[in-house]
Amino acid sequence: PSAAFDIIFDQMLLPVHQLVCDLVAHLKGAASDAEETILLAQAFLAQVSGFVTGRLLIQRRLKADALDLGAVLGTVRNFTIAAARGL
Repeated sequence: PSAAFDIIFDQMLLPVHQLVCDLVAHLKGAASDAEETILLAQAFLAQVSGFVTGRLLIQRRLKADALDLGAVLGTVRNFTIAAARGL
């Protein structure tokens, strides 16, 4: 990675990832720096980015002009909680 990536990582990506790790750790009762916690946090963030990059596909499938942000976040939240609990 370049020096620019280091800046983006340190100032944008890492703080968000650490926040999600803290939330996952709380749900799991685990350390926020544990490997499983970090991987679950990444899985959550990947789901969110999947909705962002797949927005047009989802809108067409739902025959909707726009996505309901609350519904998207609720779906991601429910899936992530289930995954964090090992379901």
